[in-house]
Amino acid sequence: MINVYFDLPDLPSVDFDGKFYDAIGRIVEDDLKLGYARQLSPSGIPWLPSQRVQRFGGLTLVKSGKMRDSLTHSVGNSYVDVGYPRIGDANVPKYLHEGHSKGYFPAREHLGLSAAAETKIGQLIERQLNGN
Repeated sequence: MINVYFDLPDLPSVDFDGKFYDAIGRIVEDDLKLGYARQLSPSGIPWLPSQRVQRFGGLTLVKSGKMRDSLTHSVGNSYVDVGYPRIGDANVPKYLHEGHSKGYFPAREHLGLSAAAETKIGQLIERQLNGN
């Protein structure tokens, strides 16, 4: 999961409800899935093509699509979590986040916020603060 924090002043008249947090979750989830399609990290760095992709084509980190397709968000009273739930009986393997210890699977940044997502979230917060 990734955590995104925005420091907001105490605003008793502003209602940051579940719909607000759900909208943030959708922005982040859609942005991360776009990264898979573009083969880019959230910071805009191209992913190194995997050996499978170099040999046979396709997309890096999208052999079956299970990991990408499992990306989701969940909303609480005052938060939204975005990430990968368990896939079947297993967590997403650690090496997909950090790279393989033997070096044949490099780490690829795939969770985070792009500048575009940050802008959209900022605009959402601004609309919420203005009561729109």
